[in-house]
Amino acid sequence: MLIALSTLLSDRGYEITRSSTWQLTATRGSVGKNVLLGGFAQRMAFVFTIYSGENGGSIVDGAWLDDTSSMLLGGGIGVAKTNSELTAIFVELGSRTTGPMPAQ
Repeated sequence: MLIALSTLLSDRGYEITRSSTWQLTATRGSVGKNVLLGGFAQRMAFVFTIYSGENGGSIVDGAWLDDTSSMLLGGGIGVAKTNSELTAIFVELGSRTTGPMPAQ
């Protein structure tokens, strides 16, 4: 799962830093541009953690990495774009991975 997530984020233009065995951070964009251009700057920073799931599967948890004051520099546009991007990452991750099928 970690490899699939890393590949997906790299394909989307993120710089990836592995924080621990099961956690990584992904950043894209510039803090300076975010301050100057607000929500139009496309500054994104997330942290993803992978947990063991049932039946040998994995659970991926993702959240904004930046603190609230930094995120809100982009205003409503920036917050909406960040939420949309995180949702798109999870949708694409689901289409790239295949976990164990639940017992019928």
